[in-house]
Amino acid sequence: MKAVVLLITLLVCEYNFAQIKITGIVKDSSGNDIESAVVRILKKNAESSVFFTMTNSKGFFELVIADSLYPKGSIITVNAFGFEKQIKPLEYLYYTFSLIPEPDNLPPVTVQSRDVGIRQKGDTINYTTTTFASKADRTIGDVLKKIPGIEIDQSGRISFNGVSINYFYIDGDNLLDDRYNLATQSIPHEIVDKIQVIEKNQHIKVLSGIISSDKPGINITLKDKNKLNWINNVGIAGGVKNLASFELNAMVFKSKFKSLNVLKYNNIGQNISGDGMNGTISEAGNNGEINPPQPPILYSGISKIDFDDSRYLFNNSGIASLNSLLKNKTGLTYRINLEHISDKQQQNNQNTSVFNFPNTSPIEYSVSTFSKNHLKRSSGSIVLHLNSEKRYINIKAEAIIRPRNNSSIIQLNGAPIKQDISDNNTNLTLLLNGISLVGKKNFIEFFSESKYTSNPQKLFFTPGLFDSILNQGNLSTRGRQELILSSFISKNYISMRWARGNWVQALKSGFTIEAYQLGSNIFIEQMNGIVDKAGKAFQNNLKFSTQSAFAENELRWKNNNTQLSFSIPITINNISISDTIRNLNDDTRLLLIQPSFNWSNKINQKIELSAKYLFNNQFGNITQFNRGAVITDYREIGASELNYRETQSAIHQISTTFNFKHPIKIFFFNLTARYSFQNNNSILQSDLNSNINKTIALPLFNANRSFSVNSSASKYLFFARSTVSLAYRFISSNIPIFQNGLLFNAHNNIHFTSTSLTTKFLKYFTSSIKYSLLNSVSQHTGFQQRAHQITQAYSVEYIPQSSFLVKVLMEKTAFWRDNNKINSILFWDASAKFFIKKPEMQLELILANLGNIDSFNRVSIASNLTSIEQIGLRGRTALIKISFNLY
Repeated sequence: MKAVVLLITLLVCEYNFAQIKITGIVKDSSGNDIESAVVRILKKNAESSVFFTMTNSKGFFELVIADSLYPKGSIITVNAFGFEKQIKPLEYLYYTFSLIPEPDNLPPVTVQSRDVGIRQKGDTINYTTTTFASKADRTIGDVLKKIPGIEIDQSGRISFNGVSINYFYIDGDNLLDDRYNLATQSIPHEIVDKIQVIEKNQHIKVLSGIISSDKPGINITLKDKNKLNWINNVGIAGGVKNLASFELNAMVFKSKFKSLNVLKYNNIGQNISGDGMNGTISEAGNNGEINPPQPPILYSGISKIDFDDSRYLFNNSGIASLNSLLKNKTGLTYRINLEHISDKQQQNNQNTSVFNFPNTSPIEYSVSTFSKNHLKRSSGSIVLHLNSEKRYINIKAEAIIRPRNNSSIIQLNGAPIKQDISDNNTNLTLLLNGISLVGKKNFIEFFSESKYTSNPQKLFFTPGLFDSILNQGNLSTRGRQELILSSFISKNYISMRWARGNWVQALKSGFTIEAYQLGSNIFIEQMNGIVDKAGKAFQNNLKFSTQSAFAENELRWKNNNTQLSFSIPITINNISISDTIRNLNDDTRLLLIQPSFNWSNKINQKIELSAKYLFNNQFGNITQFNRGAVITDYREIGASELNYRETQSAIHQISTTFNFKHPIKIFFFNLTARYSFQNNNSILQSDLNSNINKTIALPLFNANRSFSVNSSASKYLFFARSTVSLAYRFISSNIPIFQNGLLFNAHNNIHFTSTSLTTKFLKYFTSSIKYSLLNSVSQHTGFQQRAHQITQAYSVEYIPQSSFLVKVLMEKTAFWRDNNKINSILFWDASAKFFIKKPEMQLELILANLGNIDSFNRVSIASNLTSIEQIGLRGRTALIKISFNLY
């Protein structure tokens, strides 16, 4: 017995001597605790860890190691994201590490969550697609909506942690510019391996490390097997009420050649207008985008609603898009984008609007509109692109032709009106941009962009609603307005930048040429068939030109945690406005100084603060100088009495942002507050009655203010395999209003809150809950009104086996004003999907709006206007869809 006791004692002693506990703490150079730092013990000259652990929230770590490793040539290392790696010999039982922030040129540390597929390397966060995808998802866009920190608005634009992305890459290449909706709505999520968010995405490599970006980018990486061959998928659907859709996607994503080609048609309410989003991304950062003014004629109908487009959009739409990119051995990229869209939409709605005035009776009118809108858009662009560490070249030629026709049958206060609008917009653009590195951190840039636009419009209206204004009160059979707006804009500059230590100085100088022409005339067809001009008061032959020379001095300072930039652009403008009909000539010279200031500070690896200030002078464009009246829609007619200086608005904008991210715990939070103060030299005076709204722009000093708060948070709950999101938005504004001889201020407040929960907690179920609340308050002297909207949506996906899926959706929305009846609407949808392995195919049955709701009433308020709108809906629909791949 004594021998047994002695043996056990010796074994215990041997075990105790064989194990040694190593503890310590990890802080940064400022003494802050570092969480999730990776502590490893290695043998010298070995790459794999013998033992490792991670620090807790207080920076503490503990390791128990074998005595055989201590202290015989072993080392202890600490890695933390954003800090230099530290190595110490394994000689002690307690360690204190003080980590130094790593310079930008050192390789980033990689940290990875142990629970889900998320990894951060440097400023890039990698999400594994399969973690967030479900069987019901079709494209990569469906998955992006579920990822914490990423938001997609109704138009398809993507934001990360509250900031819009600047580029969307496919395996590192920019194939589509800001038309990335084509990719998110076409690329199957099954072929995507990772979704990468580049937090400070400097697209131009030559600027990397010298000028940082404040916008994120997104890159999707494909699985290796999908990088070699063409991927072709087809979807065909048909159903009741002659509903049908067709979709063909053909794509290949090789390292030297990428192509994404889309052919779509549908009349089931899928809105394709966002697929062809177009607006040149500013390649070199703050180039400023050239945006010519739009013609003043408005289009009736086709209201945008918070519902899914398929509930209310009656369409007949198609798109053909060809996009290819080819790279040669030197890195030079050739890209071609061709696209044609034909989009027919129609809508039937009724609207009752009430204008409220201080101490005066309100004005009310009712209108019923049936609108048809047909937009065609043909575009083509050729891009030559080189983006290396020493040189950047971007040459782009683009042409867009956009004819559009709108036809509306209107009942205004019971009186019938027919309105037809047609225009044919032509837009030609040539962009030349080059940046070359001089020395190690100095570079020179050249930028030139020229754009020509032409937009003739015709407006027909019957009968003569404006007879009292246009025809001396005599009855007419029809009116016609012809208008043409053309423009040529060219912006050019050269810039030089010098980097010295933490400082970067930039000098930019250049010139801008702008030339616009606006011509309009109104013709009245009399009862006897004679066509007369409406008169000089309704004619325009206006020319507007400006020549600007500008110089800018920008100074930036940056260290590991803080960035400061201060810019002082100075512009000399020569402006000329002439109207040959009125013998008007107005020449003006202005000197403008518009400083801006930016500051950001990374407190630690999770928290960043930033602030911005901008002073800006804005002036009116040619559509705000027309002395002759222009009809803008069936009840709006307006003119101007302003010269150039009187259109000036001086704007002060201040914003501050708090940004928190913890990628390993998948928690993102952002809060932005903005304040804007604007002094205006002019105001729109409106003369309203129940039939016609006459406006005139008058010189009158006024000011408006606005304040907004935007906040969002998202968190992935590991234990429940769920994503929780919360957003809040508050907007407060004071707006001066001049109507019917009364000048008063309207105060508007908007509160919007939304929350959502998406979970895969149960094995066979995926569910989501969404809730939003909108409260609007508008008031002025002696008047106040409130409007409210609540939206709730619940969906459940049941996947009993890999070849079968059932989904049920319930969505309820309610609108009401204080002390008024609540208008609510409830939708029920259901779908079933069958997956067939051989041949690879999907069959889907889709049932929408099972309650057969065919209309709803929406309440909205703005300043002193209250609107109650009744909008027609599709009613019950049923579709059968088949999808398959072509090889």
